[in-house]
Amino acid sequence: MDFPTVVSAAGLVNNAINALKNARELAKDTADSELKERISDVYDALLDLKERMHAQDDEIRQLKVQLDAKAAYVGPVAPHGYYYFAADAEDEVNPLCPVCFQAKPQQIAFLSKVERYTFGLARKCKLNEKHLIYE
Repeated sequence: MDFPTVVSAAGLVNNAINALKNARELAKDTADSELKERISDVYDALLDLKERMHAQDDEIRQLKVQLDAKAAYVGPVAPHGYYYFAADAEDEVNPLCPVCFQAKPQQIAFLSKVERYTFGLARKCKLNEKHLIYE
């Protein structure tokens, strides 16, 4: 459910609550206690529905924030499993350390350029200083 749908649904619920308030006021003048009780039950149910809609709206907003954050990165990209900022992914420049990126809590750390070491070609994480074998 998108935000405009939630807003329009909330508007419908608010209209129903207002109509029930009016019915409840009119029912105060009647001696029919069962009618008063049923109107009160419906009013309580609508208030509960409104509360749940607001809770779902908050959850939807949080999920959208998480999706936007996830879309900011691309990866893991074969053959090395690097992650990239979405803007860098096409050119595969400035790879992020996959070890740091997948850690809990997630950390964003860049890898160095490919360098020759005694054990072969590798990149070094600028945060944890681990070497990631390139070839």
